[in-house]
Formats: sequence, structure tokens, C-alpha cells
Amino acid sequence: MNHPALSEQFVTRLFRSRKWLRRYGLELTRTSLGMHLWMLFKELDIDIVIDVGARHGEYGLWLRRNGYDGWIHSFEPVAESFRALTVRSATDDRWIVHPMALGSQGGQSDINVAEGSVFSSFLEPNAYASETFGSSPEVVATETVQVGTLDEVFEGLRSEEHTSELQSLRHL
Repeated sequence: MNHPALSEQFVTRLFRSRKWLRRYGLELTRTSLGMHLWMLFKELDIDIVIDVGARHGEYGLWLRRNGYDGWIHSFEPVAESFRALTVRSATDDRWIVHPMALGSQGGQSDINVAEGSVFSSFLEPNAYASETFGSSPEVVATETVQVGTLDEVFEGLRSEEHTSELQSLRHL
């Protein structure tokens, strides 16, 4: 570390500051993406985020750590990932999880569950995956999952009387 700002003392203070900020639900990061999205959401009055393929809820958690306090609707069709997502979102009243995929048509479909769940997909692994990641993701199981459409989600919100959410979703 040749740069004076990156001295050991500076890095130590930075990490102590990050630890202190986390106690108050804030996250200090190298990039300003979190701040940019927070400002964009405020400017555009966005109060619902639809998280498709939510896996274990990493994006929802990231949103919360970066100040977003609106509704999150997370969709995850793979059973094991959905269980982890349910645990992660359990204490957040404004984070709704759905055990399904979203697609252009509703129904059921078989999803390939990969060893690294981040690679689970309705598509078969292909040469691109091997070229990009060094090896093709290994499919360890296939699950039949529910697939819904955004229109069905809107209808569900309508029937559950989430009127403020529905009004926001109509602007999409």
C-alpha cells in the first residue's frame, strides 16, 4: 500500500467505522451504487422492488443495508433456496417472499438445480458457462416448480388488499 491514504492506521479506522455504522443499519462500501439507488428510489418514489430469482435474499438484504425501507417481493422457485430466503426475510414485515418463478406464462416447469444454486436455471448448462466460469455448472437435481406471471401477482395483491402496493405496481 504505497498510497498514504491507505495506511494501516487509516484502514483500521475505516473498518472500525464500518462496524459502528452496521450497528445502526448502515453499510459503508467502496462503490456508491447503494447511495445511487437510494437517491433514485427516493426521486422516482419507488416503494416496491420485485426481486426475481432471489436465491437466499442477498439482494433484499443489500437493499435494506443501503437504506431502502419500501416493500420487497422476492420470487424464488428452488425449494432449498426458498427456505433460506424465508429465514432471512422472517423479521421484515415489508419483505414478502413467493415460492415461485416468474415467466411469460403461468403453469409448472422443471428447473435444473445446480450444485452452486446461483446457476440453477430452466435452461440446460451450455458451452458459454464452461468458457466463462471454467466448467459447466453441475445439475444435481430437477424440481417441478410453479411459474406465475406479473399479471397474476398483481391480481393476488388486489385480492389481498395491498392497495398502496398495487397503485405503485400499476406505474410499471
